[in-house]
Amino acid sequence: MLSSRTVPGLEQEVYALLTVYQALVRTADDLVTARPGLPAERVSMIVLLNAAADQIVAAHGIAQPARRASSQRSGVSPWPASCRRADARG
Repeated sequence: MLSSRTVPGLEQEVYALLTVYQALVRTADDLVTARPGLPAERVSMIVLLNAAADQIVAAHGIAQPARRASSQRSGVSPWPASCRRADARG
């Protein structure tokens, strides 16, 4: 459902939906190409969409959280011990 009330807003929403659709289609194509025995009819767009949403929310390997400057100066890590590497100080 489109929620914009202006023509430019509707255009932006339509292009965003088309962009997501194209990215999912390309992902499905990559999947079928990587697994030759997998029929293209078995690839579910819903499963691809849910997997993409999960990846965006998790953001593994995308970006490291920024550290606060004050904690860097004091030498105390802002992260709990369970989040730090074993060889890291702080």
